[in-house]
Amino acid sequence: MPSSEISPWPCCYHFGMVRTQISLTDEQMRRLRIEARRRGVPIAAVVRDAVDRAVPGGPNSRHEAFARALAAAGRFNSGVGDVAARHDEIAGEINW
Repeated sequence: MPSSEISPWPCCYHFGMVRTQISLTDEQMRRLRIEARRRGVPIAAVVRDAVDRAVPGGPNSRHEAFARALAAAGRFNSGVGDVAARHDEIAGEINW
């Protein structure tokens, strides 16, 4: 593609990401490779997930969302004592 046709809006798979470099021990890298292979994802995805879990990032982080969901569990009363036991039956009655 001639340079005159190159888009002024470069697009790539890491759009919105900041590229960084870290130093790891051989053991840490080995564990990252094993985990990435187990999940079927790039090593970078495992690192991003670990950062999200280790350094919660505010109201939009998965950690915060999980904490809010746990806090909400059991806080409401349906007035019916067997909702958990009849969940599938009750959910089937709802017109989604």
